[in-house]
Amino acid sequence: GLLGLYSQYQLVNMLRPDEDSSMQIYSNANFEKVYGGTGLRLGIAEFAATEIYPDDRERYLEFMNMDNIAERITESGTRFISQAFRMRRPDGGYDWKIATLLSLAAGEQRKYLFELQEAGRSVLNALKLEYGDSWEQEDSE
Repeated sequence: GLLGLYSQYQLVNMLRPDEDSSMQIYSNANFEKVYGGTGLRLGIAEFAATEIYPDDRERYLEFMNMDNIAERITESGTRFISQAFRMRRPDGGYDWKIATLLSLAAGEQRKYLFELQEAGRSVLNALKLEYGDSWEQEDSE
């Protein structure tokens, strides 16, 4: 039910790439603003510029590319793809979050859920091995 949604995710948005639209379903993520009011693709670009750690921005934009999302999800062998990104905290620091794009059956029109959740301890340990932990104390550039 909804309690599971609230406890597991910090943000859930419905994405409709064919309409270039995004609708926020739920959020307790404390981002500066709700993105997507200006259109899905512009909202993605604004979110990357404002909320994503500078070194992760290009990778985030590739992950959120609506032009090839269906192919990437199909190649995954599942109905979703996920990646970890460093995202801004209200105090200006950054935390690792797991972003997931889940394909929904929607007839002719493509629909996806964008879900954001905290990275768990095992994921954080793996990310620190790959990226180091120097980013933890850094502020925005």
